[in-house]
Amino acid sequence: MIYTTHQLLIFADYLLSNQNSIISSPINGEIWKIYQLFKTYIVDNNKLHFTNINEFLEYIEQFNTLSGGCLHFTKSKYDSKDKIKSKLVWINDIGLKILQQKFNKTSNSTNTPTGQNTDQYKECTSLFEFIAKPDKTKRSLDKIDKLTIEDLTNFIQKPTTKLQLDKKRSKLNTPKLKFPEICNEKHHSTTLSTLLFKQNNNNNNNSSNSKQINLNDQYINQKLNQFKNRISTDILNCLNEKIHFLPILYNHTDLKLGDCSYLDTCHKIKTCRYLHYYTLHPTSNTTSTSSSNTNTISNTITNQESNSNANTKTTNQKSNLIEELTNLDYSLGEIFSSGFKEISQPQWINCDINQLNFSKLGKFSAIISDPAWLIHQNLPYGTFGDLELINLKINELQDEGIIFLWVTARSLDIGRQALAKWGYEIINEVIWVKLNQLKRIIVTGRTGHWLNHSKEHLLVGLKGKPNWLNLKIDLDIIISNTRETSRKPDEIYDIIDRMCGPFARKLEIFGRQHNVRPGWLTIGNQLNGINLNEPELINNLNSSTI
Repeated sequence: MIYTTHQLLIFADYLLSNQNSIISSPINGEIWKIYQLFKTYIVDNNKLHFTNINEFLEYIEQFNTLSGGCLHFTKSKYDSKDKIKSKLVWINDIGLKILQQKFNKTSNSTNTPTGQNTDQYKECTSLFEFIAKPDKTKRSLDKIDKLTIEDLTNFIQKPTTKLQLDKKRSKLNTPKLKFPEICNEKHHSTTLSTLLFKQNNNNNNNSSNSKQINLNDQYINQKLNQFKNRISTDILNCLNEKIHFLPILYNHTDLKLGDCSYLDTCHKIKTCRYLHYYTLHPTSNTTSTSSSNTNTISNTITNQESNSNANTKTTNQKSNLIEELTNLDYSLGEIFSSGFKEISQPQWINCDINQLNFSKLGKFSAIISDPAWLIHQNLPYGTFGDLELINLKINELQDEGIIFLWVTARSLDIGRQALAKWGYEIINEVIWVKLNQLKRIIVTGRTGHWLNHSKEHLLVGLKGKPNWLNLKIDLDIIISNTRETSRKPDEIYDIIDRMCGPFARKLEIFGRQHNVRPGWLTIGNQLNGINLNEPELINNLNSSTI
C-alpha cells in the first residue's frame, strides 16, 4: 500500500510527542510495542488503519524513505519473523521537525504568495515534490526558502568561506622572491678570491701546517669593505644580483687535481688538496646587512629607499586585506581555517631506541626513520644492526598512516622485510640525487664498493586505509645538496606536510638536533636532553622509564 504524505506525517507527530518514552523502558524501542501503542494513537486520530504488524512495517519503511532515514533500528531490514528483535535505537528529532516545517509550509494554501502557481503548494505524495519548479530569475542564495535545481547547483559551485580566506591569506604568507642566478664570469670569482684569501695564505706560508681560513659572513664583509676601492663597478653590480663561487686557495691546494667532490661537506677540508669554494650570495637579496657590508654595494641608498617603499606598500596591502577578510561572512558565526591554528612546538627525547617503550608515545600520522646502517666504514656515530631494526616495535606507533624509511643500497631488502613485519605495504620509493656545493651531481661518493653512490633510497610504506592523505602532489625524486654526514634533505619534511597536513602528529626516529622542528617529535641518542610540551605524552612517559 502507498501512503500519502499526510498519513506518513502522523507518525512524525507521534514520534516527536513520545520520543523519550518510546526509546526508554519499558518500551525500549521494540517495534511490536510501538505498533500496539501507535494503533491506539491513530484510532484517536481516525486517519489510518493497520490489519497486522506487516502493514505497520511497510508503513515504517515508507516513512523512513520520506524522512531521509531519521529512524535508526538494530536491524537494517524489517523482517516480520524478526520483529521482536528489531528495536528503534535513535530518533533524529531535528530532521523530523524540518520535515514537518517543510510540509506545513508547502501544504498551507492560505500562505500561498500572490501571483504564484498554487499547484506547487498542493499536497505532495513524494519527497522530491518538495523541490520547487525551475525559476529563471536570479535569486540571492541567502534569501532562498524553496530550492530549485539551479539553486542547488549554485550552492555546490559557491566557494566556501574557508577557501576564500585561505586564498587571500596565501597572498600574504607566500611572497614571490626572485631566484638569484649564478655568475659565469670566471674573472669575477678569481678577482674576489685573490683579494679575500691570498693575504691570509701568505701569512701562513712559513707554517708547516696550513691553517684553514675561518670563513663566515662577517669575515667576508670586512674583507669586501677593506678592498672596495680595488673592486670594479661591474663586479660590484654583479655582486648585487648573482651568486659567486669563490675558489679557496689553501697553501696545500693542488689546482691540477680539480674540484673536491665533497666541497663544503669534505671531512678533511683542512688537509684536502682538492679545490674548495666559498658561496657568496647576492648582497641586495639579504634581509639584514651590516654597515660595513652596505658600503660595498654601489646602489645601497637606492636599495634602501626601494625597500622602505616596498615595506610601506606591503603594510598598506595587509591593512586592506585584513579589512576585506573582516567583512567576509563566516559559517556558523565562526572562522574555520588552518591559518588560525598554531603548529605545536618542537619536541625531542634523548634515549636508547632499543629501550624506549613505543606504546607510551601515542599514535602518529607520519613517521621518518633514518637508521645508522652498518656500511663497513668509519663513522662518527654508532651503527644499528639489521636484526635490531627489524625487531623494533614500530607497529605500535600507527594504526593507520604513512612511514618513510631511509635505506642504503645494501639494506634495501632488509628495509622491505622490516616494513612488512611492522604491518606496512610498500607503495613507493623516493630517490635522493645528491648535489655538491656547485649544484652538480656528486661523482665520487663516500659509499659504494663497485660504483660510486650518488643517490640514496627512501622506502615509503602505508598502513591501513588513511583516506585523509593528500595524494599525487609531489614527485618521487629529490635533487638536493649534501650537508653533514648522514644528514638528509629538508625537502622530505615539506613533502610529508603536504601529504598529511602541517598539524598532523609526526615522529622522527634516529633523529639528531638538526632534525627537530615544529610539529614533530624527534627521538634518538644524539639529542640534547628531553623537551616535551604535550601533557598526555608527558604523563605517559612519567609513568614509565625512558
